[in-house]
Amino acid sequence: MPKKIALLGLSASEIVEALALSPSFRGKQIFSWLSKGVDSFEKMKNLDKTTLEKLNTVAVIYTSSVSKVLKDPDGTIKLQITLEDGRAIETVLLTDKEGRKTACVSCQAGCAKGCAFCPRCEEAMKICLNEVPEELRVSDSHLASCWMNVKEMFEGKEA
Repeated sequence: MPKKIALLGLSASEIVEALALSPSFRGKQIFSWLSKGVDSFEKMKNLDKTTLEKLNTVAVIYTSSVSKVLKDPDGTIKLQITLEDGRAIETVLLTDKEGRKTACVSCQAGCAKGCAFCPRCEEAMKICLNEVPEELRVSDSHLASCWMNVKEMFEGKEA
């Protein structure tokens, strides 16, 4: 079975190109729905039946999934997110004393430091640009309300 195309993180024109859509305005419609947070093709109410069938056959919205959740008594939530290729990244969701929410997202999988005691040590690989929106989208389900800030982490530290 051929690999399905992950649409989240693609521009409208990239969606048109990746799916060979005609008419091309369908790419704008799909992009608009994805930008609004729609999590299934069936919720894209202005798409015709042929386009929906094509989407269900050759595409997915995103390929990442939350594989582990750790919650701290102070409200911090740490998520392990498994990417399509099996690599794992971490996202940390923080809430400060004023109630502001921050999502600290990974920009790489693994760590290149080479510490002998660390089970996570492996060659660091930058994650693909379309995996960052996926990281935020799958994190959303673990927040009571939307996040206000996004920070990038590199080697487990804020960038």
